[in-house]
Amino acid sequence: MKTISVGSIVKFENSFYRVSAVIGKKNITFNLASIFGSKIYFKRIASEKIIEASDEWYNKWSKSEAYQCM
Repeated sequence: MKTISVGSIVKFENSFYRVSAVIGKKNITFNLASIFGSKIYFKRIASEKIIEASDEWYNKWSKSEAYQCM
């Protein structure tokens, strides 16, 4: 299992986000932002509610039209 840190791609409520902040030492919570950009969508999300999903996101994104046109 990969450690979730700032910059990690995670899955929350069936969508992908980038971790923009890790808060706390015992009861760790996370702020979630857009993958490309700086808009923060969720603050203080419990670690139990998110899943590290960088490989899943990359596989999905690499098949997108935006990636194919690069």
